[in-house]
Amino acid sequence: MSPLSLAPRALADIRAPSPRPGIWKIAALVVALIFIASTLVATAIVTGLLTGANDTTQLPAPAGQTTYQITTVVEQSPRKVYPYSILPGGAETLDEAKHVLADAKVKAGCPGIDIDNLRQVKLRKNLTGHVSYRVGNRIYWTANVVTLRPGEIVFTDGIRLIRGRGLNCYSPLPMQPTLADEPTEQVLDTPTELPVISYSFAKVPAQMPNLPPTPDELTPSFPFFPAANLPPDTPLIPPIRGRAPAPPGIVVTQAPRSR
Repeated sequence: MSPLSLAPRALADIRAPSPRPGIWKIAALVVALIFIASTLVATAIVTGLLTGANDTTQLPAPAGQTTYQITTVVEQSPRKVYPYSILPGGAETLDEAKHVLADAKVKAGCPGIDIDNLRQVKLRKNLTGHVSYRVGNRIYWTANVVTLRPGEIVFTDGIRLIRGRGLNCYSPLPMQPTLADEPTEQVLDTPTELPVISYSFAKVPAQMPNLPPTPDELTPSFPFFPAANLPPDTPLIPPIRGRAPAPPGIVVTQAPRSR
């Protein structure tokens, strides 16, 4: 028999490969393992992020995250209160002077003073002139000359000068209005010690708040599995029904049936 006569029979013996029953089980097992592993990894990542975000008591403050804010401390302290002061007790520090001069009633004792350029100085020699004083809700000026002595704390913006002990304004020239029965210099310089409200402005360290994690940090990352080396056009999971396609490069033909 010639080799050509054997070709139809040889081609008839070629059958398309059919998946074995064990392949279905292996494929289902691989899919189940991938799903379980992805779920466990995602759960662990999300749980770790949430736990780290909520546990803020055991972590030290990161370096460079501490800022300072100015806090106003109001307290009652004994001070020398001079008669006819614009503000009883006056101001002992520059911050306190700026704070109380923000009040229009206090600033009226020295109109036109520039609070932003105010600075604190101590007198080194006698300074004579006229000062403002308060009687009730009205402001007057002394017609007589008074003396500011060395060591007294004053505040100045470079043009005007205000006494620290009572925030009375100073002027080298006579000012209006005046009173006929104004207080004497001896009365103005005789203080009494009374409890007054004082202000201090301390810099208190304020820790930066712990911000919650961003949405990107809360998004779980799934493990990456490299793709299997499969021939092209081959499905990862065999079809449940029907036959799998024949591998490329093999042509299947059926031999004619003999009658």
